[in-house]
Amino acid sequence: MNKIIITISVPSIKREFDIIVDLRIQISILKKLLQDSIADITNGEYESSENSLLCLSRRSIVLDEEKSAYECGIENGDTILLF
Repeated sequence: MNKIIITISVPSIKREFDIIVDLRIQISILKKLLQDSIADITNGEYESSENSLLCLSRRSIVLDEEKSAYECGIENGDTILLF
């Protein structure tokens, strides 16, 4: 199965979102999609930044933007932090 459900936690606005992710997606693309989507659905409460990071909560690591979600070890049910 190539798709999983993960939780995106955004501490700056104290909100979480459950999303379906294709494991083949590159982290840099995922970050951009998340930033744009979250800014849109929060009516600008979240402001995207080039300095944003995605971190895998379970392993306490910053995700490498050059790798895919699969290569970073993201699994179904994981929580990703958007800083």
